[in-house]
Amino acid sequence: TVYGRFIERDLDIPGTVVRTSTIPEDLGRIEYLLSDKTGTLTQNEMELKKIHVGTVSYANEAMDEVASYIKQGFVVSDSSRQPLITPSTVFGAQVGTGAATRTRREIGTRVRDLLLALALCHNVTPTTDEEDGRRVINYQASSPDEIAIVKYTEEVGLRVAYRDRKIILLESTNTNQVVVRVQILEVFPFTSESKRMGIIVQFDHAIAGTAPAETEHEIWFYQKGADTVMSSIVAANDWLDEETANMAREGLRTLVVGRRKLSLEQYRGFTAAYKEASMALQDRDTGMAKKIAFNEM
Repeated sequence: TVYGRFIERDLDIPGTVVRTSTIPEDLGRIEYLLSDKTGTLTQNEMELKKIHVGTVSYANEAMDEVASYIKQGFVVSDSSRQPLITPSTVFGAQVGTGAATRTRREIGTRVRDLLLALALCHNVTPTTDEEDGRRVINYQASSPDEIAIVKYTEEVGLRVAYRDRKIILLESTNTNQVVVRVQILEVFPFTSESKRMGIIVQFDHAIAGTAPAETEHEIWFYQKGADTVMSSIVAANDWLDEETANMAREGLRTLVVGRRKLSLEQYRGFTAAYKEASMALQDRDTGMAKKIAFNEM
């Protein structure tokens, strides 16, 4: 074709051989070329700008209030029977906030639980370095979104201090004490098909080395992902679609975070079914995805 001859005779690309005419002919009909320049505009730097917990949203200066809730919600006491924080811990019980209004306790609990989910549901690995004689934690991950999230949790008071294949430790930046310790039971990486990732963890109620009682198996399934898929997974509510649309109109990327508590029996049943699906010779990925989806219900 004429397009092919022009390409083969182009002095800037000598030796080019045109094997199909479809692509150059399509290019020849292009009038406008639009390019996604997000990386250039943002300099590939991500930052968490706004959160919404169902009844109230926080952004800009209001993040100071989030930090205040985190300071109250992640305090451990050596004298407590349960020195580590879990989702079942009463908000502010360790610092005696019994006089706080019911509304403030409810909002504080929601903020604490959201930050706990953000600090646990990811594939970020912290690394520890020393600068000028002080400990500095840096984060490594394939996704800049996840690094931005854990940096945000650290800014408001909850630091991802350690992670390996089995455990995650969270520290309060106010006291530098370990306030949360979880055992990693399962990790479900993000895929372009599912548009979400998840993790199943078991919270330790006490200091490392003490085996949990049968009644203390506090197991939670956390997920985060695109609002287009998460809105059909999370419990019905009347604000999610509206708020994600509002954030999108502000030019923000939106992410929905959810969680579900699992009994020990539910987790064991899921593990057995998931392992069986993972060993299937046919439709393995589909079968594994179905087991994860069943866990979301």
